[in-house]
Amino acid sequence: VVGPAIRAAASKQEPAPASDPSLSKYAGSYDLAPWGGELIVFPWEEGLAMVELPSSQPVAGLVRLRAVPGRPHHFRRVRENDVAGEPIDFDVDAAGRVLGLRRWNNPFPKVAMR
Repeated sequence: VVGPAIRAAASKQEPAPASDPSLSKYAGSYDLAPWGGELIVFPWEEGLAMVELPSSQPVAGLVRLRAVPGRPHHFRRVRENDVAGEPIDFDVDAAGRVLGLRRWNNPFPKVAMR
């Protein structure tokens, strides 16, 4: 899964840019009930990425997300042609904890990290 990114980073003379630390609060597992499985969200390149598990082809199923400027906790899927796709909204409480996300208006709660 990460082999191509490691090879690309190793071939570059300059260090890879650090991911935005503010994105780490969105990282984690989200419950895909009632369909089953889970959605994993993690920092990727300049934004976030997500992948549904279980999957026989996680790299092919990787979905990139880009933050929408001026709209906290609001992201858009990045299509193959780099155009913004459907919205992905994270539900965040007053303390700043991410409680879940909404995709196609379906709520998916974040699974507590231990």
